[in-house]
Amino acid sequence: MPVNTKEKRADLAKAIFSCPVCGTENSRIDKRPRTCHDVDGVTWKLTVGVYYCKRCCKHYRSHNVLFPKSKHFTIRVIDFALAEYSTGITYEQASIAMRTKYKVNVPPNTIAEWIYNDDENHTKALLERRQSEKAKRKKTKQVEKAD
Repeated sequence: MPVNTKEKRADLAKAIFSCPVCGTENSRIDKRPRTCHDVDGVTWKLTVGVYYCKRCCKHYRSHNVLFPKSKHFTIRVIDFALAEYSTGITYEQASIAMRTKYKVNVPPNTIAEWIYNDDENHTKALLERRQSEKAKRKKTKQVEKAD
């Protein structure tokens, strides 16, 4: 089932960008296209800059918090998918929920990959938050029953 898409463009190819290793500012040597999918069927067509650090002798690309490095989905999509999964449903059900609620087609295997390769511990934080919310609701219900 294809999801209706809206296309937006963003230029992340700044003329100068700091090296992620040593912090030295370097000039852009090239631009490259990149595609990233967001909620509500939005597809971002990004232009990222390619830089070379003479100090580290490394190539790197510009990045942005919303568009994580090496990901085809925005951080919002990743967070929403992990939140859906943390409610206790399967990867397939989380994928269907993402398609219906947020109009973005995230394959179940991709959600599973995000769970197992969770660099920033989003899943752990979400699960802890859900458990504390459940505990609060349970206490509230017990207090209401006692009254």
